[in-house]
Amino acid sequence: MAYKINYTKQFEKDFSKLSKEIQKIIINKYLPVLEVNPQYGKRIKRKNLCLWRFKFRYKRNDYRIIYKLFNHKLLIVLIAVGSRENFYKNLKVKRLL
Repeated sequence: MAYKINYTKQFEKDFSKLSKEIQKIIINKYLPVLEVNPQYGKRIKRKNLCLWRFKFRYKRNDYRIIYKLFNHKLLIVLIAVGSRENFYKNLKVKRLL
């Protein structure tokens, strides 16, 4: 059973900053994987916050997608996306972690 994917405004903002090539790869290759198996990523647990991280590599650059999983609703909410460089530092500034 496939999960439904929703996006936060922050995800859309981060996504628009990526190159068109990376955007196409995320949409065509990685989001379908998450729809079928959202627990493919690694769980990040901080205090009361439970998020998931999906990482992939493209042309020697590492990228991360952070999402929240709602199993009871079959829903994935994509929160942030970006390259590994300063990714977690930026998440802390946005107060997600």
